[in-house]
Amino acid sequence: MPYLGRIRHLVIRDPRLIIPFLESPPHLMKFLHTLEIWDHGHEKNVWKVTSLGNAPNLRDIHLFGDPRPLLKSLIYFPLSQITNISLLYVPLRDYDILGILHLAPNLISGSFAIGNPNTVSILTEINDLIFPLIHNIHFLSLDHPQVETSLAGLQPDRLILSAVRNVSVRAWRWRPLLSPIILYSGALEKLDIQTASISVDDLRELLLGAPRLTFLSITRPRKPSVMLPIQIIDKIAEGALVPRLETLRCYIDSRHPAAPQMLSLHLDMLELRRLDTTKASHIANVTFCFLEDREWVQRFMLVGLLQRVKKMNQEGWKIEI
Repeated sequence: MPYLGRIRHLVIRDPRLIIPFLESPPHLMKFLHTLEIWDHGHEKNVWKVTSLGNAPNLRDIHLFGDPRPLLKSLIYFPLSQITNISLLYVPLRDYDILGILHLAPNLISGSFAIGNPNTVSILTEINDLIFPLIHNIHFLSLDHPQVETSLAGLQPDRLILSAVRNVSVRAWRWRPLLSPIILYSGALEKLDIQTASISVDDLRELLLGAPRLTFLSITRPRKPSVMLPIQIIDKIAEGALVPRLETLRCYIDSRHPAAPQMLSLHLDMLELRRLDTTKASHIANVTFCFLEDREWVQRFMLVGLLQRVKKMNQEGWKIEI
């Protein structure tokens, strides 16, 4: 494969090419920066990874499909030099995530999916893994959609994220043990939560612990979600929560009887935040997520809320519905 020596960004979608590439001689991938592999399973359990033995510029790794055999070989990748890794499509044990963070100390961005307690570990035992594991990762994405997902290994006394600024969590229900982990740095600027259930107390703890937050998204994928509680809306209006917030994305259940009132409260909050008497930033960019339903459009038109949104957009907001 003489052309490999000139490649900076490589995408492999044909499973038949994965093994020949990984087992090719070293010293061929000196310019490779980004590696993306798509796989849907293979008979071979552990592959030799010789092609990356001398790939000094490799920084990004993205694995898609169901590359379990490849993941078992991940420990042989040059993880110590990787700054960006995406493994969102294969469930991992929480311990495996700690292991990857340990083996990739220079990681800036990491995206992981967490499996249930029966998920088979993809990493061999790492003898030098000492807790608490301290990592300087800036962006962390965790996807654990199943109710029975185990997070026993991701405890605040096991993982310290000293520099994290951007966190995305997709979960069936919010796990409170994640809060002290993602808030530890005190530097959180962006928070994206997709969940069907988060208590008022847990949400208040999150927002209180993130005074530098400029971007907040709280939604739920595919199905209706809980709305921002009135207690939280009031505190955001006062600037007592997220005083630097500039962008908000949240859900309003258009089938709820109080949906028009809830939208009105959100709009009131935005206007209060803009007053000179409120020592908080102007939340200029707002997206309200609704169910696509003609009935709610007619209902909102009757109370003039859509006209109010249009007027606010003319006054400097950028509100999308």
